Amino acid sequence: MARERLSEERVFSDFTEESATKLFEEAGFEIASRVVGGDSRPGREAEMWINVIGICQ
Repeated sequence: MARERLSEERVFSDFTEESATKLFEEAGFEIASRVVGGDSRPGREAEMWINVIGICQ
């Protein structure tokens, strides 16, 4: 599913578009929106973020 990692005392869960969708659907949500985009901070343009909006069924 997701890969967890520690960065400067913060825990992150890294998902792919597919694994995030699966997580939401298995939890009973309908995907209303799924957007993948790059990080806007200087020097991090190669980092990608996924934003998912789900509707509880």
